[in-house]
Amino acid sequence: MTGELLESVPVSNYDLILLPGFIQWDTSSLEKKISVEIRKGPEFASDLQMTLKNLSDNNIKLSNEIPANRLFEDTGKNTYQQIVKEQYEIAINNIGSDTFFINEERSNILVGRNLPPPIIAEIVNCTNKSDKSIIKKAQHYISSGADIIDIGCVANNPNPTRITEIIKLIRTNFNTLISIDSMEKSELLAAVESGIDLILSLDSGNYKDF
Repeated sequence: MTGELLESVPVSNYDLILLPGFIQWDTSSLEKKISVEIRKGPEFASDLQMTLKNLSDNNIKLSNEIPANRLFEDTGKNTYQQIVKEQYEIAINNIGSDTFFINEERSNILVGRNLPPPIIAEIVNCTNKSDKSIIKKAQHYISSGADIIDIGCVANNPNPTRITEIIKLIRTNFNTLISIDSMEKSELLAAVESGIDLILSLDSGNYKDF
């Protein structure tokens, strides 16, 4: 049907023919037949302006098989990864008070200017959960992209012994940074003694205790 329609149009006057991104077929054969580029545009009309802008600004070549919006997602992801890599190389050569490793012995996660923030995932009410539940939740968070597993404690119910057990449990099963979120001195001290990587709840009200 599309081929028949194009036969009735003076296509030689055009440099590019954009088809809807939802079409299910490869445009290559039709492109060869009429000797004009026929590429897939975006799946949604709302993305058409963005597509045309990217074509003119970034000289991106559209695909015969992949919708334009998905192509830009892949291109954007690759560009983002390249930028992060460059910024990481700059940061690692400028370690100081505002650029630092959370724990260089365990991870290459850096905190600093122009770097993406580390993703912290909290296991809420962690001290009340079973070992099996903690492992399952930590596995889910890590596979979803978390950089740090946070032990969320129960307010007004300190359990420093359980904190020690949880840190050992996570260390045994995963190679990840661990943080703790608690206002209880006993839990924070237990975490420090067990080698916690990060304390989230240290503030002006309790820092003197340490």
